[in-house]
Amino acid sequence: SFLLNYICTRPEEMRMQLEDLSKYMTTLPPKCEENLFRKQYGNLKTCMKLPTIETVFFLDSNLVKFQSEEKMKACKDKGIISQADYEKYLACLLYTSPSPRDLSTSRMPSSA
Repeated sequence: SFLLNYICTRPEEMRMQLEDLSKYMTTLPPKCEENLFRKQYGNLKTCMKLPTIETVFFLDSNLVKFQSEEKMKACKDKGIISQADYEKYLACLLYTSPSPRDLSTSRMPSSA
Protein backbone atom coordinates (compact mmCIF):
# COMPACT_ATOMS: atom_id res chain seq x y z
CA SER A 1 0.00 0.00 0.00
CA PHE A 2 2.86 2.40 0.85
CA LEU A 3 4.60 1.92 -2.49
CA LEU A 4 1.38 2.03 -4.49
CA ASN A 5 0.32 5.23 -2.75
CA TYR A 6 3.70 6.84 -3.25
CA ILE A 7 3.96 5.99 -6.95
CA CYS A 8 0.39 7.17 -7.51
CA THR A 9 1.32 10.61 -6.15
CA ARG A 10 3.21 10.89 -9.46
CA PRO A 11 0.57 9.49 -11.82
CA GLU A 12 2.12 11.03 -14.91
CA GLU A 13 4.82 8.38 -14.69
CA MET A 14 3.35 5.21 -13.03
CA ARG A 15 6.91 4.20 -12.21
CA MET A 16 9.79 5.34 -10.05
CA GLN A 17 13.56 5.11 -9.92
CA LEU A 18 14.66 2.91 -7.03
CA GLU A 19 17.12 5.65 -6.05
CA ASP A 20 14.29 8.22 -5.78
CA LEU A 21 12.32 5.86 -3.57
CA SER A 22 15.38 5.33 -1.40
CA LYS A 23 15.88 9.09 -1.05
CA TYR A 24 12.22 9.54 -0.13
CA MET A 25 12.46 6.85 2.52
CA THR A 26 15.32 8.75 4.21
CA THR A 27 12.81 11.53 4.90
CA LEU A 28 10.61 9.12 6.87
CA PRO A 29 11.17 8.44 10.57
CA PRO A 30 13.84 5.72 10.99
CA LYS A 31 11.50 3.51 12.99
CA CYS A 32 8.44 3.88 10.78
CA GLU A 33 6.92 0.64 9.48
CA GLU A 34 8.29 1.11 5.96
CA ASN A 35 11.89 1.69 7.05
CA LEU A 36 11.79 -1.16 9.56
CA PHE A 37 10.49 -3.46 6.81
CA ARG A 38 13.24 -2.37 4.42
CA LYS A 39 15.95 -2.78 7.07
CA GLN A 40 14.70 -6.28 7.85
CA TYR A 41 15.64 -7.34 4.31
CA GLY A 42 18.77 -5.25 3.85
CA ASN A 43 17.94 -2.95 0.95
CA LEU A 44 15.15 -1.92 -1.40
CA LYS A 45 16.34 -4.08 -4.28
CA THR A 46 16.06 -7.15 -2.07
CA CYS A 47 12.62 -6.02 -0.85
CA MET A 48 11.43 -5.69 -4.44
CA LYS A 49 12.14 -9.40 -4.96
CA LEU A 50 9.87 -10.53 -2.12
CA PRO A 51 6.88 -12.52 -3.44
CA THR A 52 4.34 -10.20 -1.80
CA ILE A 53 5.88 -7.18 -3.53
CA GLU A 54 6.69 -8.89 -6.84
CA THR A 55 3.02 -9.71 -7.36
CA VAL A 56 2.23 -5.98 -7.57
CA PHE A 57 5.50 -4.41 -8.79
CA PHE A 58 8.55 -5.42 -10.75
CA LEU A 59 12.03 -4.00 -11.25
CA ASP A 60 13.05 -3.06 -14.76
CA SER A 61 16.73 -2.40 -14.18
CA ASN A 62 16.42 0.19 -11.37
CA LEU A 63 12.91 1.29 -12.31
CA VAL A 64 10.01 0.20 -10.08
CA LYS A 65 6.93 -0.44 -12.23
CA PHE A 66 3.44 -1.79 -11.70
CA GLN A 67 2.63 -5.26 -12.99
CA SER A 68 0.21 -5.45 -15.93
CA GLU A 69 -3.39 -4.34 -15.52
CA GLU A 70 -4.49 -7.99 -15.66
CA LYS A 71 -2.09 -8.96 -12.86
CA MET A 72 -3.17 -5.98 -10.77
CA LYS A 73 -6.81 -7.07 -11.07
CA ALA A 74 -5.80 -10.58 -9.99
CA CYS A 75 -4.01 -9.06 -6.96
CA LYS A 76 -7.21 -7.26 -6.02
CA ASP A 77 -9.32 -10.38 -6.55
CA LYS A 78 -6.96 -12.40 -4.31
CA GLY A 79 -6.94 -9.72 -1.60
CA ILE A 80 -3.26 -8.88 -2.08
CA ILE A 81 -4.22 -5.24 -2.59
CA SER A 82 -7.35 -3.59 -1.28
CA GLN A 83 -10.24 -2.39 -3.41
CA ALA A 84 -9.25 1.19 -2.51
CA ASP A 85 -5.65 0.62 -3.67
CA TYR A 86 -6.88 -1.00 -6.87
CA GLU A 87 -9.12 1.99 -7.56
CA LYS A 88 -6.18 4.31 -6.91
CA TYR A 89 -4.10 2.28 -9.38
CA LEU A 90 -6.90 2.51 -11.99
CA ALA A 91 -7.13 6.27 -11.48
CA CYS A 92 -3.37 6.54 -12.11
CA LEU A 93 -3.72 4.33 -15.15
CA LEU A 94 -6.48 6.51 -16.56
CA TYR A 95 -4.40 9.61 -15.93
CA THR A 96 -1.48 8.22 -17.95
CA SER A 97 -3.54 6.72 -20.80
CA PRO A 98 -3.78 8.81 -23.95
CA SER A 99 -7.22 10.19 -24.67
CA PRO A 100 -9.05 8.96 -27.80
CA ARG A 101 -8.60 12.45 -29.20
CA ASP A 102 -4.82 12.09 -28.85
CA LEU A 103 -4.91 8.83 -30.79
CA SER A 104 -7.05 10.06 -33.67
CA THR A 105 -5.47 11.63 -36.71
CA SER A 106 -6.07 15.25 -37.27
CA ARG A 107 -8.74 16.22 -39.78
CA MET A 108 -6.96 19.44 -40.44
CA PRO A 109 -5.20 19.49 -43.83
CA SER A 110 -1.44 19.64 -43.49
CA SER A 111 -1.37 22.88 -45.52
CA ALA A 112 -3.60 24.71 -43.03
